[in-house]
Amino acid sequence: MGVDLGMFYIAALLVDTARTTDPIVAPEALVYCVGALKFLSGNTTILKQLVRNNCIEAAGKLLAAINKQVCFSLVKNIILFWYLLPWIFVLFTVLSQN
Repeated sequence: MGVDLGMFYIAALLVDTARTTDPIVAPEALVYCVGALKFLSGNTTILKQLVRNNCIEAAGKLLAAINKQVCFSLVKNIILFWYLLPWIFVLFTVLSQN
């Protein structure tokens, strides 16, 4: 069973979408895109085409962008926590006295 050339075009578009889409702006689109790439990778002919289209590099770039955002959010939350900690302590002290 052969693979239609249109499928190669669709695979290339999906790889390009995964490479260029911001995971913070369009996370739902990336979930479907990566799911489609996972499904297509079950066909060895399409899998070889995905490798030629630099799918592995696109996935690495996507993971790096997600990791960067998670780290930034974590640092931001830690800073917010340390800023709020004295106020939380005061609130807890006041509430425990009543």
